[in-house]
Amino acid sequence: MSLMTAPETRDDRHRWFSTGTHITIRGLRKCFGEVTLYDHFDLDIARGKLVSVFGPNGCGKSTLINMMAGILLYGFAGALLGGIDNPPAAVLGGLVVGVLENLLGAYVIGTELKLTVALVLIVGTLTLRPDGLFGKKVVTRV
Repeated sequence: MSLMTAPETRDDRHRWFSTGTHITIRGLRKCFGEVTLYDHFDLDIARGKLVSVFGPNGCGKSTLINMMAGILLYGFAGALLGGIDNPPAAVLGGLVVGVLENLLGAYVIGTELKLTVALVLIVGTLTLRPDGLFGKKVVTRV
């Protein structure tokens, strides 16, 4: 599998994220039983750049995209739960999502439906409190 990404400078390799990136992945690992698909996988996608993922059948292109979509869904659920306009509360919301997802996934619904926890939190938050638990309702007069 090949990835076309933004060029990295020597200083950027040791950061958690490169300057000017929109999406950063560090140390990704994915195994299917005894077979390791990704091990210590790093990816930086620059803001405003087009990225293509290509390779032969079965090399893990869809797995990478599905893993990124799951991570983004958890991040959105955490930010929405805490409050989009309140960054510290969004971090707290991410912590709550992570704890709920692990507890419910381990003891209630099983590991196959763990992503469902994030979806239920998103729908529940948007239904009951669209501004998040710690978000502020902003009303302006027009």
